[in-house]
Amino acid sequence: MEQIYNDKMKAIGYDKLVCDIFVDWEDVKDEILQPDRKQGSGNGTVHVFLGAADNQLQKEFANYYDSVSNGSSTIEGAVKVTHYFLRSNVLSMIGPVCKYYADKSENFSLFVSDILEKLQLLPNVNGMITTNSYFKLSIGSNKLRPYFKQFEENGAFHTIIRKLLIPNSAYKISLYRNSSYDYAAFWLIGFDNMTDFEADSNTNSLIKPRNIEKVSRQIIYYGAPGTGKSYKIKKHLETNNVSKENIFRTTFHPDSDYSTFVGAYKPSKGLRPLYGLNGSTTVRLHENDGDISEETITYKFIPQAFLNAYIRAYKKPEDDVYLIIEEINRGNCAQIFGDLFQLLDRNENGASEYTIKADTDLKKFLEEALGEDNDGIKGGELCLPPNLYIWATMNTSDQSLFPIDSAFKRRWDWEYVPIKNKNTDWKIKVQGTTYSWVSFQKEVNERIFGINNSEDKMLGDFFVNPADGIISESTLLNKILFYLWNDVCKDDENDIFKIGENNVSFSELYRDRQKIVTMLDGLGVATAEESNADKDENNVIDSKIAIFVNNQQARYYNAIPYMAVGEYIKLNPDKTAKEVIDVWESYKQYSMRKWIVCSQKDHDTMKPVYANYSVSFECADGAKVWVNKDGWMHHPDNPELRDTIQEFMDAVNAADLGISIVEKEV
Repeated sequence: MEQIYNDKMKAIGYDKLVCDIFVDWEDVKDEILQPDRKQGSGNGTVHVFLGAADNQLQKEFANYYDSVSNGSSTIEGAVKVTHYFLRSNVLSMIGPVCKYYADKSENFSLFVSDILEKLQLLPNVNGMITTNSYFKLSIGSNKLRPYFKQFEENGAFHTIIRKLLIPNSAYKISLYRNSSYDYAAFWLIGFDNMTDFEADSNTNSLIKPRNIEKVSRQIIYYGAPGTGKSYKIKKHLETNNVSKENIFRTTFHPDSDYSTFVGAYKPSKGLRPLYGLNGSTTVRLHENDGDISEETITYKFIPQAFLNAYIRAYKKPEDDVYLIIEEINRGNCAQIFGDLFQLLDRNENGASEYTIKADTDLKKFLEEALGEDNDGIKGGELCLPPNLYIWATMNTSDQSLFPIDSAFKRRWDWEYVPIKNKNTDWKIKVQGTTYSWVSFQKEVNERIFGINNSEDKMLGDFFVNPADGIISESTLLNKILFYLWNDVCKDDENDIFKIGENNVSFSELYRDRQKIVTMLDGLGVATAEESNADKDENNVIDSKIAIFVNNQQARYYNAIPYMAVGEYIKLNPDKTAKEVIDVWESYKQYSMRKWIVCSQKDHDTMKPVYANYSVSFECADGAKVWVNKDGWMHHPDNPELRDTIQEFMDAVNAADLGISIVEKEV
């Protein structure tokens, strides 16, 4: 890298240049391109192959290379790496991507707005944005292959950098470390005909997204429950530094109407002066040098969310004012908006295309609040100002409450907020087993779609929002499963509430919590350890074959052993943990880790890297056995490596265990 970049990394503590991984421009590979930009057969696994610097990396991480060569898991010893990308480099690459879209006759304004918005949200570290991944080895056909893998799902690489990479782009990468032996990778994105200076424009200012693309003045964010619709609005307000005084909120519900949205005369407490006669003269009564009054009920016009926002927008014409409507379809919009509906047509400047006459009460109130000559009530007419934004959210699962008619719909912009399966660190704890929330979310949503061919009732990313990332058994049962039972599956045939081929009711799960575990396992929900483990090409079953354990299809090679043991326990429900271990003891010869089933005691004494990469089953005596998931391989490219899965399958099929493992070509 240029010395200026070495100095930049030195300024944040990374004073040792380990090596230039790619000193010349390295063409981007299909693996890290977005799906619509791929040109070859990249499988979508987001990793960066570092083979060009393999010799230097072997020297720097010699212990890790030796450990994996001697049979240790690639997970153990993987090195965390922080990646740094210049903000100015990001800005420089926006232009080429816009040209890429323009050449395809596609609009690029949303792309620009999205990049600039996300760039502003990320912390600025000496003019750079960051994300994390791991330096990991994979077992190739004849050697160990070095990669950057497991980039943070919501980090800069996925949210910004991948979006800047197009088929003919390239990158340079250098690896640094600090005195604490923390590692960092510095990136430069560009093209092979660019100089480093051309790739890094050194632009220090950002244009707000709203200056690139006109922000919608009326928009409805819609999607399944918990997808982050309100959060999206919140982040926009924070990003644009909208003050609390300029934000007005309301939530629609079945009893909402014009008076609760706009305003109306309401009774309120007041004081009425008391008078009396002094001879023939009426005088104000007083005592102790003070006038005497009595409490009374008076009526006055009380403004609600719409009018409060309307008045604020006219009083602060230089500020953007937002009226936020939550759950807009839970109220009768025709009844709530009334004749305000006409104001929602905006002209090119953002003001109402058509004005409406205010009724007597509203006119009087606004003239007192704004003044008779103010544009907000001039001539007794209402007109939405350009600086008043009306944004709303809508749960598609609630669309049957009050359907929104087409005339009302067309006056709004609409933006779908999808389920992103983003909370990969969240876990579900039930009966001593920890499952992946995202795995549960994916498996359940797939079945919900199968029930009604709709996404309306799917579980959004924030359907629950655990403070510590741990979804308790109580929350799973009483909030999530109850919702699925009562709102999704109650009146329909479904594949969610099942144990084997039998249906299971919510009340059964409530009475016997262990059945929840059985149900989750039947759904194929991954444990947290399985979900976090590296699912590389040697672990995911090739799409050309299918492997079944007693007619249940396996998704991963390393799932075959624990599926077999699990089937054995189901077929032999009276066997204790020790009896199960004894039956499977001889099969440890087929595992590269020299164990297949162990007791709780043995499991507790293992290194965490191995203990956490296993699956537990409860036996007849209440004790658990643990099944190893590490060290399995099938159809290896290198003929010198053992096909441990084939050995295991052959041994199981030859034994009298009641288990059949069948491999078929697809």
